[in-house]
Amino acid sequence: MKKNRAQPQSRHLHQIEIDAKFFVHRLTQAVEKLRKPIRQSLQTTISRDPTFKKGLEAWAKKQGIANFADEAFYNATARQLVYRILGKILFYQSLQGHKKELDPIDFSGLDIALVIPRLWECFEKARQIDYQAVFGTDICEQIPFPEPAVQELCQLISDLNNYNFSTMPHDVMGQVFEQLIPPEERHSLG
Repeated sequence: MKKNRAQPQSRHLHQIEIDAKFFVHRLTQAVEKLRKPIRQSLQTTISRDPTFKKGLEAWAKKQGIANFADEAFYNATARQLVYRILGKILFYQSLQGHKKELDPIDFSGLDIALVIPRLWECFEKARQIDYQAVFGTDICEQIPFPEPAVQELCQLISDLNNYNFSTMPHDVMGQVFEQLIPPEERHSLG
């Protein structure tokens, strides 16, 4: 009898490990697919919008990102934007199972031009519930999302919608972020 009781526990622990590995792998893919088009959009926006450039420079100083407007800056800023958005999506997914007033994120049949505004609407609704620290906006979210980035977000959210985040242990989410975000970037992201 003791043997039977131990087996379900080990399967449960094994499942958590697999979930963390799956999420880290899938989110790492998303970071790479999102970073490049967002980096390009960032460069374009800086070159065309002096107000945005000034605001982004002030934001970068607060974040401890040096060498404004060089390759390292563009890469670091694009990665931070991607991490922030992925964090918001995962946090929203977790909340959505517990807060019935939050609709599932669903882009099915939605015109691609409406995806990002719909995502911001979801985040704003969560922010109004009492999650300003997570769902607040900053200058980085003013960067336009090119179509390849929007398509990747749609696919990622479709993949994530297959999981019930309300039953996922919080330590799995912590493992995901610890493994996904390099230690040197975690500090600037808080």
